[in-house]
Amino acid sequence: MKKGELLFNKKKYADAARVYRGFAEKNPNSKLLSSALYSLAKCYRVEGNLDEAALTFERAANTPNASEKVVGESLFEAAEIYDSQHKTEKALLVLRQLQEKVKDPEIIAEAKVRTGRSFQLAKQHKRCKRTI
Repeated sequence: MKKGELLFNKKKYADAARVYRGFAEKNPNSKLLSSALYSLAKCYRVEGNLDEAALTFERAANTPNASEKVVGESLFEAAEIYDSQHKTEKALLVLRQLQEKVKDPEIIAEAKVRTGRSFQLAKQHKRCKRTI
């Protein structure tokens, strides 16, 4: 994991992605799996592979034992990508997941700022169960 971080910081995103992907494949039961997937998704995002990034962020959020911070950051990263792609329905579904899984008000507040357009739409959307 440290090697992936060093490569990412040197802007060697493809190499960092290989490290994180390898870690995830070799350690599917690790407590660090969600962090590895989150970091892999960041590599995909920086490289412009937005579809793969969003899916990997969602996978990181749904990993057993993922911390609330990783869950929250992963879900709002995914929602932000879907929002930027004008995939409003998908962004709303991810934001709903964020509401259900994350209780920390600071994480929710940051998500609102970073995915502003989708949060505004969610407020008006009939399918949202509770006010965001």
